[in-house]
Amino acid sequence: MPRQMLHRLARSRLVRGQRLLLLLSICSATTLIDKSYYASLAVSSLLADPFTHMSEDSFLLGLEAYKNKEYARAIEHLQLVDAEQWDAQLYLGMSYYMVGRHVDARTKFAHMRDHCPTLPLREKALTAYLMVNSKIRQAEQLKKDEDELTVEW
Repeated sequence: MPRQMLHRLARSRLVRGQRLLLLLSICSATTLIDKSYYASLAVSSLLADPFTHMSEDSFLLGLEAYKNKEYARAIEHLQLVDAEQWDAQLYLGMSYYMVGRHVDARTKFAHMRDHCPTLPLREKALTAYLMVNSKIRQAEQLKKDEDELTVEW
């Protein structure tokens, strides 16, 4: 990537993936001067507006944890992501489900079903909501049946 382009990129607000591009440039640089130059661009972009990256970093860390099946860690990171970042909210709901927090998962999916402007994500949320809601109802029915058997005994 040409230096002028990277320099312009570092001066603007970085969107998800652009910081990764800078970091990859650092790794692929062949000389120490190029490595230090790219590293300084990455640092200057963080210093310019450090809070814009927190949500992006939390999303990427949460996604990595989810893919590694570390759902509790994924929840920690994904809860820090902006509520309007719908793909992160979907992963948060699935992480809730995977650790057994079914009511939290259902609440997250219901919110997405009702408010997400992106149709494919809204459809996934609806499917997940129906799955989790069915699981919760089955558990409630099983508990009710067990309670009735205990009373009869």
